[in-house]
Amino acid sequence: MTGMALLLCYSWAVLCFLSPTVCRSAMDLSGTEFVGEGGAIRLLCNATRLPYPPEDVDWFFNGHRIQSNVQEEIIITKFFSPETKSLLSTLEIERSKMGHSGIYVCRSTDFAVKSHHVQVIDRIPPVNSTNLVNLLPDIVVTTDRQEVNSYTGAQTTKSTRIFRPSAEKPKINSDDFKRMQYNVLKQQKKKLKVETMHFRLMNKKLRKELGLPNED
Repeated sequence: MTGMALLLCYSWAVLCFLSPTVCRSAMDLSGTEFVGEGGAIRLLCNATRLPYPPEDVDWFFNGHRIQSNVQEEIIITKFFSPETKSLLSTLEIERSKMGHSGIYVCRSTDFAVKSHHVQVIDRIPPVNSTNLVNLLPDIVVTTDRQEVNSYTGAQTTKSTRIFRPSAEKPKINSDDFKRMQYNVLKQQKKKLKVETMHFRLMNKKLRKELGLPNED
């Protein structure tokens, strides 16, 4: 092979595999903030994620998971919205109690978390004549009446009348009423501060266990 050159050619093929980008759900939690005892609590959780909505969401109350309970009148509903790539969930408590005050949390399967505080306020019944107890004693008046009959002689008859004093509405001084309102709000504010600190510690602990960065 004198005078001839040998030419070698090499070729490479590069294969790239791209996985779809999945973002954490964008969460929004809204609804009742203050409600009188016996009123309804309604919360709405909206979890949106592209390209697909999260598979599910869970509800928590003061750190404990809650589910629908017919006896306690707790109803949780969930439905998908293909147009907005969202999973919507509602939490409804038909008749609230004082124990329903606290932190409600909605968490998606990709660990997106949102919290909402609800305060149930003690409902004071209105003052009226129907719910007042009449503590005044009845007044009993007995009278004797004497009559003289020509056939039977003198006769005495007795008559009794009962007087029941009507109950009057108590008069409450405006300053006393404002003082009562201030004391109630002060106690509720103190309780809310304690519950908020408790939730922040729980949230920090949960994010640490899941390996998520703490929120500032």
